[in-house]
Amino acid sequence: MQGGCTKIVRVILDADAEVSTPGTTSFRTPLQEAVAMSEVEVVCMLLKAGADVNPPAYTCGKSRGVLRSPLKMAAAPDNVEMFNFLWDSGLDRYIHLKLPVLAAAVKGGSYELVGVYCVRAQNITS
Repeated sequence: MQGGCTKIVRVILDADAEVSTPGTTSFRTPLQEAVAMSEVEVVCMLLKAGADVNPPAYTCGKSRGVLRSPLKMAAAPDNVEMFNFLWDSGLDRYIHLKLPVLAAAVKGGSYELVGVYCVRAQNITS
């Protein structure tokens, strides 16, 4: 997926494509793929079409054993816009607090995202 693919996604969604089934090559759901490519508009389209905002984490090829939730995927490349969008989209925040989302933000050097995460996490744990 690369920028400008919303027309293609619209055609696929209009054909009643399954929006929560992982692919056979990447093992990511369309939502996870769109998050990985920082396609906020496509993520929005997929969620409106019924994509599961809490899909199972997958194990990627180069990082075997590393679980990547959509929220962690957004945190790793310092994508504050995607992180905030996903946080506000109804994901199960308690599940995602157990995953190393903060560690991904720290490793990516995203001080802004670390601050956003800490404020948001505090609001649901207090």
